[in-house]
Amino acid sequence: MWRPLDEGEAFGEGSSTCSIRLETLLERSWKRQQQPFIMTFKEEANEEESQEEEALTGAATPVEGAVDEPECFKAWRARERVVIQYLEDVTKRPLREQERMLEHILSKNGHCEYLRRFGLNGATDVKTFRERVPVSDYNDVWPFVQRIMNGDFSPLLCGNRIVEILQSSGTTNGKGKLHPVTEEDLNLRTTLWNIMTPALNRALPGLEKGKCLFFYSVHESTVTPGGIVAQSATTSFIRSKMFRERLFNPTYRLTSPDGVFNTHAPATDVMYAHLLLALVQREHVMRMGAIFAYGLVRAIRYLEEFWPDLCEDIRNGTTNEGRLTTEHIKKEVMTILRPDPARADALREICSTESWEGILKRIWPNLKVLDTVSTGASAIYLPNLNFYSGKLPVICTQFYACTEGFFGINCEPTKPPEKIAYTLIPTIAYYEFIPVKPRRRVSRPVAGSDAAGREISRQCTEEILDLTQLEIGQEYEILITTVSGLCRYSIGDILKVVGFYNATPSFQVVRRKKTLISVSNEKTDEQDLFLAVTAAAKLLEPLQLRVHDYTSTADLSQKVGHYVIFLELAKSTSDSTSSCTDVPENVLDDCCGIIETNLNDVYREYRRDGYIGAAEIRILKPGTFDELVKHAFSIGTTVTQYKTPRGIEITNAPVLAILEAGTAQRHQWWGTPDPSWRQPLPSSPV
Repeated sequence: MWRPLDEGEAFGEGSSTCSIRLETLLERSWKRQQQPFIMTFKEEANEEESQEEEALTGAATPVEGAVDEPECFKAWRARERVVIQYLEDVTKRPLREQERMLEHILSKNGHCEYLRRFGLNGATDVKTFRERVPVSDYNDVWPFVQRIMNGDFSPLLCGNRIVEILQSSGTTNGKGKLHPVTEEDLNLRTTLWNIMTPALNRALPGLEKGKCLFFYSVHESTVTPGGIVAQSATTSFIRSKMFRERLFNPTYRLTSPDGVFNTHAPATDVMYAHLLLALVQREHVMRMGAIFAYGLVRAIRYLEEFWPDLCEDIRNGTTNEGRLTTEHIKKEVMTILRPDPARADALREICSTESWEGILKRIWPNLKVLDTVSTGASAIYLPNLNFYSGKLPVICTQFYACTEGFFGINCEPTKPPEKIAYTLIPTIAYYEFIPVKPRRRVSRPVAGSDAAGREISRQCTEEILDLTQLEIGQEYEILITTVSGLCRYSIGDILKVVGFYNATPSFQVVRRKKTLISVSNEKTDEQDLFLAVTAAAKLLEPLQLRVHDYTSTADLSQKVGHYVIFLELAKSTSDSTSSCTDVPENVLDDCCGIIETNLNDVYREYRRDGYIGAAEIRILKPGTFDELVKHAFSIGTTVTQYKTPRGIEITNAPVLAILEAGTAQRHQWWGTPDPSWRQPLPSSPV
């Protein structure tokens, strides 16, 4: 069992910090400083304004160890040292820490209804756990989640009280997944947050001299029938007490007050406010980012369109009524905005140039790095980021995270995006890995399912490995066991091991198992698209038309990306007089609307809030899908292997060119999203 170490054990010679929480070490470190320096944005602005401004301008940058170094900087440096030591310790002993983590989880949750079925009988060791507890997925935990949502507070999945339900951006047959979490789980996410920034500062010193422009925003929360708040993991984190009362960190001073982004508002309002405040503080911005690269590119394109309005607001010290409509955001902005004609003139001269290549560095002269997830599917945005920034370094300091938990960090954030890797922190969850062997697919029953099981990409459970058994170059499906009650749970990510940080594997996220299309961190899978197209096909029946085949892609060429659905139609009767390539506009309007209505709830929320543009249907000439088959055969696909791709990667230029050449009709629906689209609590996962 874990136990708190005494002061000597925690900090003495040869001691290990691995077996106690990072928060405990930080607390002891802060007590030695006699001042925790918990500051909100306004307290920071008021109490530390003079020393911070000196640091920002470089006039009197605090020097480590200097006699006159401000106390808040001393405390910050002390905390950073503690965190880095913790990171080094836990990654040197992953097997030991993993065994202790599993023991800790099972001691808390072994008596709960979910685990009782498997006869652990108090056992907390790895061998018994792996022999008796089956691999699981969302369908296995859904019945328990539903009971928790409806107010059953008995120990169903875990021993501790459920404090929130987090909604994922992934989908299960069209529904966002809901995951109950405990206070301990939320604290473990804080642990990852506490590790991330020191790792960046170690690799990229000097960021304490400036501020960060991050395009944060939150979504609406709901309340379950049982009275538990349900919201996205990002929204939960930004609204948490830890974030609101975060410790003084000179490398993480935001250009926007928290009030700009910690309450739900239209996406364009939040973006406008972020940009306006960052332009007012343009000399101080050293880091710019968004969670995903798409969000950062979208913000830059928004600036490209609306810079005249932003300059006018800076000139007058007022906010544009048409661009900023949310009152509480206006109030936050007006605490900082003042009339500044000279600044407005300088920005107007910069932004009115014909080419926007390298524009970010001209607007924000001290900008050093872009900070965003730019790996995997997001790598497509790198050319845009390089164009606008003049090829500034793109770092990826975000977590390896999902709704189920925050699990890993990028320990070497200055590597180029194509070499970015994440290291799992062994004290956050218990991890297992299924070797991915794509040519062999087997079925297996999962907990709570019928004997037929479901087909999944994995071998038998005897091949499941622990964190210390992985090989460089191999791909694995990750399983997690968490304090909130997920047990040997597949989150659907395929990882590739690319190295080690100390003794702990580092990996790249290769792909999701099921996602077909994504624009703004929502995830649409094959079943989502099938149901949507099937619904639209019914509207074509009165015209005696049917859908011959279909596929999809994301169009990211505009400010706001949108879905494109390619349909090849055929006549359902020989005497049909309808054209297969000239469908009435009103029918296509209805088809676009019903496709969006039948996509998953996260898509509909993002569409309603302006993060995703209106869906587009492109009607293809007859024979276009035959051309796709010919192309597939030309690159080595056999007849027995070929399947129509339902989602086309935007990097797949040859296939997209075939679809473009075959397009006979384009139609994008500009109807108003229905407020009822937001269905916050699904009734079933299937």
